[in-house]
Amino acid sequence: MRKSLSLIQEFLQSNNIIIDPLSYLQDILIEDETDDYSSFPTNIIPRIIGDSYGYANEIVKKIANLLQEEFGIFIGRIQKLQLKKYIDYGEEGAFDLFLQLINGTLQRKEELKDRVNKIIKKDEPNLSKFIEKFVKNMNTAIKEEYSSRIQDYLIFLYSKLTTMNENNQLSLVNLFEQNEKYLKKELDEADYRELGEFCSDITERRRSETIRQFNEKYIQILERNEDYENKNAVIYLNIDQDLLESFNSKEKFYGYLFEVIKKSYDSIQNHKTLLIRIRNILHNDINIKWELYAYLTIFAEKFLQVEYNKTFYKPEEICADVLEYRFDIKLSVEKKKLLGKYYKNSLEYSELEAMKGFQNEKVRKIVEYFRTSPAGFVFIDCFVLKTDEAYPNSKEINFISNTNDLLLVFLRHDIDKRKIPCPVCGSLKISGNSYPEIGVKSWECKNPFCSARSKTNRGKRYSKRTILMQDSLYDFTEEIQIPNDLVALWRKDYVEKWDLQALYRMILKFFSYTNDKLMVINAENPGLITSIGETQKRLIQTRNFEDFLDYKSISTNLFHDFMETNPFFDQFLYKRAKKLVKFDKDIATLYANDETVKIIHSDCLPLLQQLPDNSVHNMVTSPPYYNAREYSQWQNLFNYLNEMYNVIVATHRVLCEGGVFFYNIGDIFDNEKIVVQSKMGEKRIPLGAYIILLFEKAGFTLLDNIIWYKGEPQSNRHKNDGNFTPYYQRPTNCYEHIFIFKKTGKLRLNSDRSANILDSNIQKFSPVIKIGKGGINKYGHSAPFPPILPEISILCFTDPNDVVLDPFSGSGMTPIVAVENDRIGIGLELNETYTDLSIQLAKEKKLSTILFYKDGFGWRTSLYEVKGQTSLFQFLAK
Repeated sequence: MRKSLSLIQEFLQSNNIIIDPLSYLQDILIEDETDDYSSFPTNIIPRIIGDSYGYANEIVKKIANLLQEEFGIFIGRIQKLQLKKYIDYGEEGAFDLFLQLINGTLQRKEELKDRVNKIIKKDEPNLSKFIEKFVKNMNTAIKEEYSSRIQDYLIFLYSKLTTMNENNQLSLVNLFEQNEKYLKKELDEADYRELGEFCSDITERRRSETIRQFNEKYIQILERNEDYENKNAVIYLNIDQDLLESFNSKEKFYGYLFEVIKKSYDSIQNHKTLLIRIRNILHNDINIKWELYAYLTIFAEKFLQVEYNKTFYKPEEICADVLEYRFDIKLSVEKKKLLGKYYKNSLEYSELEAMKGFQNEKVRKIVEYFRTSPAGFVFIDCFVLKTDEAYPNSKEINFISNTNDLLLVFLRHDIDKRKIPCPVCGSLKISGNSYPEIGVKSWECKNPFCSARSKTNRGKRYSKRTILMQDSLYDFTEEIQIPNDLVALWRKDYVEKWDLQALYRMILKFFSYTNDKLMVINAENPGLITSIGETQKRLIQTRNFEDFLDYKSISTNLFHDFMETNPFFDQFLYKRAKKLVKFDKDIATLYANDETVKIIHSDCLPLLQQLPDNSVHNMVTSPPYYNAREYSQWQNLFNYLNEMYNVIVATHRVLCEGGVFFYNIGDIFDNEKIVVQSKMGEKRIPLGAYIILLFEKAGFTLLDNIIWYKGEPQSNRHKNDGNFTPYYQRPTNCYEHIFIFKKTGKLRLNSDRSANILDSNIQKFSPVIKIGKGGINKYGHSAPFPPILPEISILCFTDPNDVVLDPFSGSGMTPIVAVENDRIGIGLELNETYTDLSIQLAKEKKLSTILFYKDGFGWRTSLYEVKGQTSLFQFLAK
């Protein structure tokens, strides 16, 4: 009979490690005379060590490449972990389970297994390197008398062995007793008694099965206490024209929808999904589909104000950034500490007033605002659903075919601080870990016998959300597994060949499990979704909007309360003056139709503030995306939005009545930095929604959004990480917005060219390919847009000799295209490199450039003819 301790002793002796493992492990030994490790391979300890050092990682990469290149299968993290088990320990069942996880009808299974084994065999000699590393680390710890590190290593080996032993069975009674002192703290008396009765079974089962039963019952008790069973895994809202016509004003319509979102938040289980389909809706001859997207998205994400845990929410840091940007108040480290004490209620505000600027009432309101933080649902994505039917567009642009609906996806993340057992060992001996994302609490297991412990004695890290997601991975029933065709159809957030049945199947399969409750409000086809729900073993409840929330009973208008009085908007919707650098050149030179590209090297806002009213006929731009490039960095989203808002306000004055601003922007994945500044704050930021809000606050009207569909994403990797089960499915973003904003007045339109230049609000053209041979950026700009983008606006909404301006000119594409089409093209650009680039690109197009720039003597102009100097700043450097 071989015992775990003897296995460890044999390994230590064979590698000349002179210690007695019993002296380090005697307090935690749990085996008795019945424990037998005879079935384990002789090299089990080296295999465990190889596992801990990632011996299989490089082998997994080779196999993953083989699968993708020759079998057309992408594998993600979970599949790689399963494959790693096979490589590390040679378990036959591990490879069979791996084949199930890749969710493919693989015809060449034996061939694949044979090739995998050859790759493993070839790399086996590398295992010895990791054994040598472990032995070296052990001997170093012994030499330095680092007893806690020695114990960590030995506990790691021992816990791995004991939990791997097939004979190491466990009863529910034993697991309950191991957790007893923690359960008394976490549960009330009735719940503790209920769990104790459930765990009264003394039958010993496989450890993993007992742990699963215990954890399921424990979480069931927690969920019952939060009325989980009466809440929904999914709420789906279908918003259409009929709903708008139930109200006598757009404001009341929006206010009602805000109330519906609030009620949905209370009716959805934690970490579950809200979906909103927005149909084409007309109001006063304007299609308000994208306006709805903007206002519903912003409200859904920010309608709550919560007081977050100060361990990760540092309001003094966020507030200091806002104050520096808005009032030029720079706080030292010591002053930030004082501000932090105020937020912890250790100081009165009067004690802060000794600091410069804090007597200002506006400053006081900002400081007070950051006591709490905006919260709500988390925006995941906006699907654009291509439709066969063309819907009415805004009246002034009815020549643009309108063939899409929208589907918004949100998650509810609400911090739950109640402890949940480790999913690997079932222990409640755990401690709080970092927050992987806002609203998701994670834990670290502290049980020394947990098989998931690392060689440095770190425990398994997990959250309720990860448990929720991973619960279904090994459920291979038809109702849980998602077929390849459905995953492929919804792989991107622009979807062409879909129908109602595919939409309903996606909602059910992507965002729920069997026996989950789904509420569908204003269903397009109640019978169809109910039938699909029955087939997939989901509980579907269909309702009308009025049955869900009676709009006649609502006395206040939440739209007005939120949009007009919420202090969230005060953090970026304000006028901010910049130092005016007087532009003393003749404006007539700037607006002359002399077939030259006009570039002004300057911050755009001070220049826009000096241009005449109503002097520009059309604007086209792609602004800096919030913190997306090295040249576009802001301390937080509030500061970025304010800068964009002030530029937009300035352009509104300069643009002619009826003029169009063609505005290209995309959503990004980043940290808003208005709650936390760490990685946990990273999320999909709906920049498009905020831009719509800024333009409408500045006085513009949104006529439409041209979807710039970029085709296949650069990476073939799907964001489901190779998993084909619920909650792993997230689409890849493959489009950007091109908004058509109009200033009040009759739309300026080139009627001769409009119909064939812009015939659809879905445009498919590829992004500019920047990288040429040798990896060199041919354009010198990290995000140039293609010539067709400004060309569409110029040819559709201007006439020859009209003035076209780009306030964020970048590589100068807009003014260049304008001049090529017999318009007056003006670009404003702050970056020296991109100003030079504009001149060079104009030269390649055989166009001359007039550059306006400021040096120590004032404003200057330089003419760069086709055959002349190509770089101003290179020339000045000489």
